[in-house]
Amino acid sequence: PGTYNFTLKVTDAESHVWNDAPYSLNILQKTIVPVTFVDAAGASFTTNCIELNTGIISWDEEWYVATGTLNYGTGGITVSGDANLVLANGASLTVVGASKKAGINVASGNSLTIFGQTGGTGSLTASGNSSDGYNAGGAGIGGNDHENCGTITINGGNVTANGGNYVGAGIGGGYYGKGGSISSTGTSAAKSYNYKKISNVFFVKKL
Repeated sequence: PGTYNFTLKVTDAESHVWNDAPYSLNILQKTIVPVTFVDAAGASFTTNCIELNTGIISWDEEWYVATGTLNYGTGGITVSGDANLVLANGASLTVVGASKKAGINVASGNSLTIFGQTGGTGSLTASGNSSDGYNAGGAGIGGNDHENCGTITINGGNVTANGGNYVGAGIGGGYYGKGGSISSTGTSAAKSYNYKKISNVFFVKKL
């Protein structure tokens, strides 16, 4: 797995050479592992999950698990459909959105459900881009700039979300976007920030 950059060159029988534009090939490794998680009621279940690596930036209708330290840098993750994330004990997942993008984009019509394990020590920090100005910004988790949020449910782990500079919600809509459906249950600890303070868009903490 990895990213490979190359240039395609074609030579015919008469030694004419054509050089095409550079290409970039990203080969991903998807490892499936059994993971035990805790639901909102405190019951334990085991399911097969895709173990995350920083090349997996599109989450669809699958189960994913974050283990160890994962720093996605700037670029963001996009959720399509109904995705489920398990924050394994000791995991630290960090992601920052590109300009005007959410850290984890969960637009209207899509959903993300986050679970923890029995110890509840896994963490997620998702942020919109801090370089966006007063009139643009994505959420930490939720909508991009001018985009409504979908459904976000936090059932476990420690989740901290920071909105894009000034105007994006921590968890909810981007600038001029609606908040969507957001809930925190079970033993989760969820915090949402906007402009370096607790946002009035969403704040909940349950221990």
